[in-house]
Amino acid sequence: MDNLDAWHLTPDAFVPITIRHFGSETSYYIEVNNQQVTDVFFMDGEDILAVDVPVTLENRHGAQMFKVCSVALHGSLGSRICTKAELFLIEATK
Repeated sequence: MDNLDAWHLTPDAFVPITIRHFGSETSYYIEVNNQQVTDVFFMDGEDILAVDVPVTLENRHGAQMFKVCSVALHGSLGSRICTKAELFLIEATK
């Protein structure tokens, strides 16, 4: 069996992020490219959440940029901490 026989192209990928919270209960959500992709969830105390955020690559050549953010809501204020990920498709050739 050729080692590439089991390989298949998938446009689905993940961007790993970690949210570290210290303090009183705060509501959060996660967004990709300025679009909310999770429901609002709460973190309290010294919570740490590691999550692989799903993204979908377009079937095209070249790098694709994803801005993945955790958004914290503090009463009438909000804060956004973001990671920029550059992902690209790799095609197998035989």
